[in-house]
Amino acid sequence: MPVAALIVPHFALRISLLDQPELDGLPLVLTSPPNSRTVVNDCTPEASRHGVRPGMLLREVTALCPEAIFIEPNPVREAYVFDDILRSLETFSPSIEAGPPVCCYVDLHGLQRHDASPESAAVRLLRLIPPVLRPRPGIAPGKFTSLCAARKS
Repeated sequence: MPVAALIVPHFALRISLLDQPELDGLPLVLTSPPNSRTVVNDCTPEASRHGVRPGMLLREVTALCPEAIFIEPNPVREAYVFDDILRSLETFSPSIEAGPPVCCYVDLHGLQRHDASPESAAVRLLRLIPPVLRPRPGIAPGKFTSLCAARKS
């Protein structure tokens, strides 16, 4: 079990749930930054089921999904939460690496004495990240394949 990849799909939307967990399960839409064209940057699967897609104008969203909740991007908060996740993962393994946007790689070499299987390592890793973020793990021999596994889960 050499490398684990952890991803948080829809990260910018999911971090808003840290402060407002009651929004979990509702159709959330990440708007574009201020002073730009008002379009959908990202949306949760709950919003996608109503036909909402990235790039769509916000006025189209309100027609398709009137119950959609619009979330403004907060890059400072996103960076803070991601750094906090990295610090938490460093308690698991000394070898942590930030990968593509909102992806962390954890080197599992030498940690077999703590975990009997890759599945138990993944369970322990997931406990370090707030569950409301819905993190996804992937474990494989290399970074690329562990990232693919995380995206498939």
